[in-house]
Formats: sequence, structure tokens, C-alpha cells
Amino acid sequence: MDTGNNPYLNRFAEDAFHRSTLTLAKEIEAHDGPIS
Repeated sequence: MDTGNNPYLNRFAEDAFHRSTLTLAKEIEAHDGPIS
């Protein structure tokens, strides 16, 4: 998907990426303890 010309899509993709990364980090922390 090319979002180079669409700031809204860029922002949406960025937010979704950060949200999924944070969720993944929280799940790992819940299972394995804090990430050092």
C-alpha cells in the first residue's frame, strides 16, 4: 500500500503500528516479566 501522498493514511498506519507494538510488548512482559 502506497501512503506516500496521504498524510491521513500515513498517520493511521503509524498509530496502528505503534499500538500493536505496545500491545505485543505488554503481552511479552505479562508472560516473561519485564524486558531488560
